[in-house]
Amino acid sequence: MHGKGEAHELSRSAPAQLHHLRSLVQQADAESFAKELNLDPHRTRQWFKQGFPHEGYGAEVINALGALVLMRIVATTRDREEHAHG
Repeated sequence: MHGKGEAHELSRSAPAQLHHLRSLVQQADAESFAKELNLDPHRTRQWFKQGFPHEGYGAEVINALGALVLMRIVATTRDREEHAHG
């Protein structure tokens, strides 16, 4: 996550973040997709052009998406615990 955009990104709910990423794929916006996931824009652009294969660089993209989902789960759990005990 990049500096200024980080606070905005963290304020999005998990479903909203995934919807945003899906929109970027549908718009073929590889650069913004890469930025959202801290990936290399050039490699991401090539991956888009190749049709999103799961192997090779696709595995890195899948790992980045998995990390994003896990981060959201942990943040949501932490927020719920704080509200329950706060």
